[in-house]
Amino acid sequence: MELEHVSLVDSFVLSIESDESYVAFELDAALETAHERFYEPPRPGENGAYAHLRWCLRGEVWWNEGPHLDRPAIGADGERDFGGIDVWFSEGDVDHLEGEWGEVAVRGAVQTVEYLSP
Repeated sequence: MELEHVSLVDSFVLSIESDESYVAFELDAALETAHERFYEPPRPGENGAYAHLRWCLRGEVWWNEGPHLDRPAIGADGERDFGGIDVWFSEGDVDHLEGEWGEVAVRGAVQTVEYLSP
């Protein structure tokens, strides 16, 4: 499953797990209206529709900076987050991801997406 019709910039990183062979982001993922399977109208008090998911990239992982997980933001609902995924681009077979949580690169990334709730 892919991240098609998910806006990573508007999503919230709730946690990050990582070692030298994978990096996994737990996200409150912002869904675009074209996301047929999971899109539903925003709940009261929300600006958009979100799904709780785990996005994992398996490959050779190295951190250029971070992870910075010691100072999360605390939302009005008391939930902590580490900002969004502000940048994601590929250069050859390397995926580069950046956010307030740090900068990570994954060579030969194989992605999996697990939707934990709608």
